[in-house]
Amino acid sequence: MPISEELLESYGRKELEKYSHWVYILNCHHYYRDFDELERRAKNRLGKKPWWLRQAFEANNLYYIGQTENLEKRIGEHFKKQNSSEFTTLFDPQDIERLEPQYSRNSAEYTEKRLFEAWKEIDDAFVYSH
Repeated sequence: MPISEELLESYGRKELEKYSHWVYILNCHHYYRDFDELERRAKNRLGKKPWWLRQAFEANNLYYIGQTENLEKRIGEHFKKQNSSEFTTLFDPQDIERLEPQYSRNSAEYTEKRLFEAWKEIDDAFVYSH
């Protein structure tokens, strides 16, 4: 994967080469005037109304937690809304809130679950992870 300057700055090239997976948290935003507008958008883009839609709409802080082998490609997909998740299709990613490099897929899956459990306790936030 091409390494961004931000990642090089944060971890250093030698450190980055040790990791095969990444867990990331995206800070997301919504711009819907009302819930009906969001519901129409969900049905139009996803073909359904997800069970979590109302909770996400009412929260002031929105976070998406995911994991990948190719960080820059996957983050780009979320921001461009190409092959992105249901959540980031409806709620625009604004920035990367947190990055956690991992040595294996198993450790990435464990870290994603651990972060979800911790972050879902944040007041007035909705955290999505699948």
